[in-house]
Amino acid sequence: MACSHWRQHCRYGVQQAFLLPPLLLLFISVNAQEKEESCGLWLAPSHIKEREDHGYGLGMYTGRRIVKGTDMSSELFLPLFDFNDTEHPPLREYLWSGEAYKQLVLEVYGNLLFFSPGLSAIAPCTSNNFNLERVDGLTFDNSGVHRSKDPTTGSFTYHHQPMFRAVRDIEPGEELTVQCDDDDFDGGDHTRTLFDPKDDKVTCLDDKLEEREQSNIPGVGRGVFAKKNLEKGAVVLSSPAVPVHRKLLHIMSESASNLLVQLLLNYCYGRPGSDLLWFPYGPLINSINHYGSSPNTPNVKIQWHADPIASNEDLARRKQYHHPELLDYTPERVARTHGKGLVMDVVAIRDIKEGEEIYLDYGRSWTDAWKAHEAKYKESATKLEGGEEESYMPAEEYNQMYSDEPVRTITEQRRDPYPRNILTACRFEEDWIEDENAEDYDMIQYQSWNTQTSHFNCLLPCIILERLEGEDTTTYTAKLVDQHHDNESIEWECHIFRAFEYIYTDIPREGIEFIENAYSSDLFLPSAFRQPIEVSEGMYPEHWMKQKLRRRTTSAHVATPEEIEEEHQFKRKDIEPSYDKEDIKWKKFASPREDL
Repeated sequence: MACSHWRQHCRYGVQQAFLLPPLLLLFISVNAQEKEESCGLWLAPSHIKEREDHGYGLGMYTGRRIVKGTDMSSELFLPLFDFNDTEHPPLREYLWSGEAYKQLVLEVYGNLLFFSPGLSAIAPCTSNNFNLERVDGLTFDNSGVHRSKDPTTGSFTYHHQPMFRAVRDIEPGEELTVQCDDDDFDGGDHTRTLFDPKDDKVTCLDDKLEEREQSNIPGVGRGVFAKKNLEKGAVVLSSPAVPVHRKLLHIMSESASNLLVQLLLNYCYGRPGSDLLWFPYGPLINSINHYGSSPNTPNVKIQWHADPIASNEDLARRKQYHHPELLDYTPERVARTHGKGLVMDVVAIRDIKEGEEIYLDYGRSWTDAWKAHEAKYKESATKLEGGEEESYMPAEEYNQMYSDEPVRTITEQRRDPYPRNILTACRFEEDWIEDENAEDYDMIQYQSWNTQTSHFNCLLPCIILERLEGEDTTTYTAKLVDQHHDNESIEWECHIFRAFEYIYTDIPREGIEFIENAYSSDLFLPSAFRQPIEVSEGMYPEHWMKQKLRRRTTSAHVATPEEIEEEHQFKRKDIEPSYDKEDIKWKKFASPREDL
């Protein structure tokens, strides 16, 4: 996605599960073909979520056989840095821990969570007999933008990943389940899923639109295109959405020098004058671009799901996916409500030809904000010419360009420094001082790369003390530095005691990489564009607007104790850190020896 003209990503569908005979599976397949000649992914109410008391709403079924080892489509990776989840908002149910992305974790001192719309947000997840396993491997693509000249810099995510891979052959009709740490259910109990493709609650996800890597608008990244002719008034895409309070997207960090806002804001929808936002987490919708300027014109609009309010009445509670009653709630209550959401429909506002790019009007408030940002950015960019910002290079690009070159020692860096945003970091197995016997260790502790077995478990900044060049190999000696003691996304065994000197020897070149200095990447630029997409006035009731709150209108529904208790049951994720913060403080401040 982005700010100026773009968005990105993926989602899916589901409904009932039993072991089915081959003839019935064939019948389902034939019926699916009657509805659409070819549908690879179906979206429908989730049978597993209802049967296992696991989340709520929609899930995803495959319409075709997925062969073992197949990577699912690349997904948008939206990082949330230093995120405050103490109040456990509904958004937290959709966030994943970022501890596997060790370079990104070191960009902040607090924590890293991330949001991937689509499969990771919709499909039920379990640690037991899932059919799609986690794959951690980010692809970096900033579409060639640079902070010295491009106003879109830092306004869209630069990272994508194929987050899941088939662990076995997955047959048509199966509900997709993804790997996570939860053990809520056994995925093996749901190897076949029965659903009727002719049901109006079942939607094919890949029959009308497709995502392409390049939009027709230069420099904005991905875009969404029509796979066939689409008629005016047709619903071309639907996406579930989660409520988000605007204040939740402030980056709560004492270390950041400016008041910053999460990138997620650019992917949210809302109205001027309301703090209530909606984030759609289905596929494709986050890649629909703003139409920009002539000759492009918008060809779709956003509206709430067209199904009548009674559409949920024939569904079990956890299968219900669209809750129009939220329109009667106060915005504060909507932002706190678990287990309920709304569905957004993308509707064609004119006939759309096959191959045509899909464009949305992001609204007047967005357009005005973008024009003001663009003018201000161009003015400031002229002042950066020839300066340090003009020579800025992201750490990912720096690693690609200089991965085969020797790393400069601290002495060499005094004469020939790396760019201000670049730090050196070392891979290692774990803290080599045992916690329970820390008082027995000397102040300076040495460890060799050669004595470790799992070299890539941990990553911390390091100071390169020495480079030893032999005939066939070059090795390094470094001092590990932990400036991230409060970072909960760094695994406990990777934190080190501040009271000791950690000298790391015999490090090969592949054990050292470049990382971003904390809060220095494009996402933390104070000038990075942040603005939600504007929906039409009719989508927001008056009591959702801030100026109406002072009047204490009586039209907003007040929660009953029974409703609050029911909504609490949908809080599924454990938001407690994997270790006690007091333990970190002990490593950070306390010396285990009196003489240190």
